[in-house]
Amino acid sequence: MTWAIACCACALAVITDLRSRRIPNVLTLSLIAFAPFMALARGGIAGAVGDVLLIAVLIAFGLVVHRGGWLGGGDIKLACGIAAVIGYPSCIGFLLLSGICGGVLALVWALAHGRASQLRAQLQGAAIAALTRSGTVPPVALSTQDARIPYALAFSAGLACSMLFEIGFPAMRFWQ
Repeated sequence: MTWAIACCACALAVITDLRSRRIPNVLTLSLIAFAPFMALARGGIAGAVGDVLLIAVLIAFGLVVHRGGWLGGGDIKLACGIAAVIGYPSCIGFLLLSGICGGVLALVWALAHGRASQLRAQLQGAAIAALTRSGTVPPVALSTQDARIPYALAFSAGLACSMLFEIGFPAMRFWQ
């Protein structure tokens, strides 16, 4: 049931993210609020407490990611909600695979929207920051709303891949 809820939430998020580059709070906050009850049914009180801690850690990490300008607030809340609904340790695979899918999506999106030079500049800035240990990566100027990546697509792909590992090929789970 948790996978079905996560899939439905991702489908709704993809539709709204593609249309308006926004993910509704009612969707994401409902997932986050509902997750401890799912964990309670899955693993009792310990599961619910674990999920509340998981949500807190994910939101704290998400604030850092959002502050860095890497993802929007709706994207962070969607990732937190889905991860909390599917629970630990499944959320590890979901987050890792979503990150990989997001990297591929960002590359394809940049190339499809004629942003190869900006992508090259961003990668050069990141490499220089890593080599000099400055930690400062120059931001890429995105002029239009259409330039923003609908990251719900990456979360949907990451969810599909993690479901494949969890349900179809459990012996291949690399995060357990």
